[in-house]
Amino acid sequence: MIRIDVLHRPEDADRIQPLLTAFGAEGVRTGAPRAEPPPDAALVVVFSEAMADEVERTGKDFLTEATSRYRTVVPMAYVPDVPEPFDQLNPCYLRRVTVSDAAKRVTAIARYGGADIVEWARLVDQASKWRTAESTALLNESALSATRGLLRSVPARSSPHLETVRAFVAASSSAVARRRRRTGAVLAVTIVALAALVTFATVQTVGARRAQSAADRAADAATADRLSRVAVELIGSDPDLPSILVGRAQQHAATDAVRGVAAAVAAQTWPHTAVRLDYLPRAVSAAQSSTRIAITAYDQTAIRVYDAPGGNEIGVFDYHEGSGELGGGFGELSPDGELLVTTERLPGPIKVFDVAAREQLTQPTGWRTDHDRLLGWWDNDEVLLARNSSLLRIDARTGASVEAFAAPPGTVIEAADRSRNGRHLAVATQESVFLVDAQTGAVTGTVDAHGISKLQVNDDGTRALGIADDGNLWDLELDDGSGKAGATDFDAFASSILDVDSQYQLVGHPGGSISLVAAEYTTDAIQQVRAHTAGRVQLAALSTGQVATVAVDQYLRIWDTPASARLGVPTGMGIVSSSARMTSHLVETSPLGSARNQIRHAVAGLYPTTILPGYARLVDRATMADVSTKPYFGGLDTDVFLSDNGRYIATVGTKRTRVCAFVEQPRSLSEECKQAKGGPIPMAIGAGKRGIGDLSDDGSIVGVADSLTVGSVEISSATNRSHRFDVERAPVAVFAAAGEASAVTADGYLRTLTGAEYELAGPVDLGAGAMTIAAAEVIDLGHMYFVTAGGDIVALRSGRTRIVANIGAEAAPFALRVSSSGERIAVMTERGIVVVDAQRGTELLREPSLGSVMVTDAAFTEDARGLMLVTGIGTVRKLELGSSVASHRSPREATAAEVSVFDLGGEPHHG
Repeated sequence: MIRIDVLHRPEDADRIQPLLTAFGAEGVRTGAPRAEPPPDAALVVVFSEAMADEVERTGKDFLTEATSRYRTVVPMAYVPDVPEPFDQLNPCYLRRVTVSDAAKRVTAIARYGGADIVEWARLVDQASKWRTAESTALLNESALSATRGLLRSVPARSSPHLETVRAFVAASSSAVARRRRRTGAVLAVTIVALAALVTFATVQTVGARRAQSAADRAADAATADRLSRVAVELIGSDPDLPSILVGRAQQHAATDAVRGVAAAVAAQTWPHTAVRLDYLPRAVSAAQSSTRIAITAYDQTAIRVYDAPGGNEIGVFDYHEGSGELGGGFGELSPDGELLVTTERLPGPIKVFDVAAREQLTQPTGWRTDHDRLLGWWDNDEVLLARNSSLLRIDARTGASVEAFAAPPGTVIEAADRSRNGRHLAVATQESVFLVDAQTGAVTGTVDAHGISKLQVNDDGTRALGIADDGNLWDLELDDGSGKAGATDFDAFASSILDVDSQYQLVGHPGGSISLVAAEYTTDAIQQVRAHTAGRVQLAALSTGQVATVAVDQYLRIWDTPASARLGVPTGMGIVSSSARMTSHLVETSPLGSARNQIRHAVAGLYPTTILPGYARLVDRATMADVSTKPYFGGLDTDVFLSDNGRYIATVGTKRTRVCAFVEQPRSLSEECKQAKGGPIPMAIGAGKRGIGDLSDDGSIVGVADSLTVGSVEISSATNRSHRFDVERAPVAVFAAAGEASAVTADGYLRTLTGAEYELAGPVDLGAGAMTIAAAEVIDLGHMYFVTAGGDIVALRSGRTRIVANIGAEAAPFALRVSSSGERIAVMTERGIVVVDAQRGTELLREPSLGSVMVTDAAFTEDARGLMLVTGIGTVRKLELGSSVASHRSPREATAAEVSVFDLGGEPHHG
C-alpha cells in the first residue's frame, strides 16, 4: 500500500479530513512527515491561509527542512499563491478540483514518481555558480546520467533556470567527451571485436537470437515504462506532452503501465491539435458558417486571418489608427467570415475590412463616435455597438442603425451577448444585467451585478455567465418576474466564456487552464483541463463544433470539446456533485456495489436510475427525457438501489428498509411500497461505512453485507436476519434471491446468510495482489463474473473459472454489468468505461472518463447493441456500440528540444 505523508498546520486538521478520507479511498495510507522517510516516500504540503501566515511570520526554513528529506513533493493549495520554489511543482489547487480528483492525481504522482525539488535546486545552484564564474567545477559522467532524469522533471520544465542548467550540462558533456577521446582508439578496437563476437554468436546459435530478441523487448518495455512515468508527472502541467509521450511509449511496447497511463492521460485531457505560431497570440475569433479564423497578436497591432485553423494565411489587418496609443485591440469575424471588424481599445477606433479583398471598407459618415464600444456582430451585415446607454445595430457598409436596447439614462453599457438561437440578449451596465427580448427590445428580466465586462446568455434567456472587472466568474440568474434573481460567485477567475450547448459552458482561466461547468446546477467545475502552459486563455467556437484556444505559449489549439453527447443530460434532479454523497461523518464514498448511481432496463425503453443520495428517476431512452410522474426520494441518510430487472427499488436506512415497485402506468417508482423496521448493518452512503446491498428480482429480499456481516430483510414478513463472521473480508458484490443473501469478497470468498463460507473455484486463483476482486456480477450462485484489480475479467460457470479478457492494469475498476445473453460485458473504471466481447475476449469500446463525469453504471439494451449510462454527477446518456471515441492521437510532433530532453530519438527495436 502506498503511503503519503502530509505536512499541514494544526489549524487545518478538520479542513483536510475529507482529503485524507479521499486518499484512503484510493488505497493510500497517510501520516505525519517522518525524520527518515524511505527513498520512494512522497510528501504533500498543504498551503492554506494558516500556512501562509506561518511562512510570513517565521520564513520558509521549516518548509525547506521538512521537504528536503523527500524526493517527491506535491503542493496542495487552498490559497491562490504558493511560495517559491513550490510554485514550480505544479500545485494542485483544491478550490478548482474536487477532493476526490485531487487525491487521484496525487496518488498517481506518488505511484509513478514525482519531481525532485531538492536535487533540482542543487543543480540550479551549481549551474548558476558556473555561469557567473564563481565555480569552474563541471559534472562528471555519473552525475550527467542522473541529470538527464532531472531535466525531464516537472520543476525543470517550469523553472526559469532551465536554459542555464542545459548550458551547464552541455559544457559538462563536452568535457566528458574530450576525456573519452583520449582512449577512443582502444575502445574502438574493443567495440569492433565485441561486435564481431556478437555477430558470430548470433549467426551460429538460435539461442542467441532469442536472447537478443528478449533483450530488445525488454529494452522497448523499459523505454515505454520510462516515458509513461514522465507522462504522468506532466499531467496537468503541459497540454501536449503527456499525449505525445504516451504515443511514443505505445510505439515501443503496450505494457500494463503504458495502458494504465494512457487511460489516465486520456481521462485528464481532450483530443486536440496544437499549431505553433511565430508570434504571441492574445485573442481569437472564428466564423460560424465558414472555417476562417482570426488571431490577434499580443505585441503587434496586427490581426491575421487564416482560411482554417493551422491553414493558409489570407491576410494581415492593422487595427491601429492615427498617432495615438498602440495596442490593446482585437478583431471579430462576421458569422460568414467575409468581414472583419477591429477595435484598438474599448472604447476606441473601429475599422471594418473585407477579408477576401484585404482592404478596409470606406466608413460612412456618422458611422462611429469616440464613445463606441465594439461588442461583436449581430449578423453578417450588422455590427453590435454600445454607445453610452444605447445598444446599436449598425450596418457595416451603409451606416444605417437600429437601437436594439436602451439602458436607463445616465448608465453606460459595458457588455452584451446574444443567445445562440438569436431570441435573447443579456446587457450589462456597471450596476445591473438586463435580459432583453432580441426582437422587441423589451426587458424581460434583471439582476443586480456590478462591473460585468463579459457575458454569455443561455438559449432560454433565464441565466447568464458573467466575468467581472476583477476577473471573478459569476452565475447570473435573471429575474423574469418570478422573484428568482441572484448572482453566485464561482470562486474562480476567468478570462473568457463560451456556451458548449444548452447544458454546459466552457470557461478559459488565467494561468492556462479551461474548465467545463454547468452553471444552472452547480458552481463546481465538472472537469478542468490544461489548455496552455501559461497566460490568459481565450476561446472561440469553430464551425466544425470544435473550440479554438490561444494564450501566450505561442500555440493555437483546436479541441474536441465534450458536450451533452458525452457528458450526459441531467434528469429532473439536475446535476448532483459527488460531495452531496459525503455523509455527516465526512466520508466521501467511492463507487462500489450499491454505493453508486445505478441504471437498469425495466420495460420497453424505460430505465429506472438512482441518483445518490436518496433519489431515483425514470428515463425514456428514445427521448432521454425524465418521464417520472412522481419524484422518488428515500432520504439523504439512506442507500437507494435497484433490482437487476429494474422492477423494484430498495431504500435502506438506520430506521427502516423499504421496497417499492416500478409501475409502467403512471410511470412511477413509488408504488406498492412495503417496509420493515430497522436496517441490519450501517450502509455506505447513509452511515459512511462499507455496507452494500442488492434487491431480488421479485422485490421480496434485500441482501446486505459489510466486512463482517451478511444480512437480509424479508419485506413480506418484515423479518431481519444476519450472520456475523469472525474474519473481516471486504464485500464487492451482494446477491439477493428468494429466501437467501450472499456476498462475494475481494479476497476470493463467497459468504452466505447461513454462515457458510466458500473459497471461489479455480483454476484461476482469485483474491490476492493483482487478482484481488474489484467488482463482481452474480447471475446466480453458480454463474458469476469478476473483474480484478489487475484488469482481468474472469467468468465462473459449472464450477470452473476462466479469464475472459484483460482491460489493463491501473484501470481501477469498480463495477461490471453483463448483457442478458452473456455475450458482452461492460466494466466501469475510474479511467472510463470498457466494453468487451465475452466470447472473443476483444475490446468493443474504450472511452475515457471526463473528470467528475465518470460512468458509474451501464444497462445494455435488449439486443445488446447499445447502452444506457449514468454518471457520477447524475447525468444519463445513451451509447451505441461501434460509436467509440477515436484511439489515441498525438496533438503534434515533438519539437527538437523535446526529443533531446525526453530522449525520444531511439526507434522501437521491434520495427
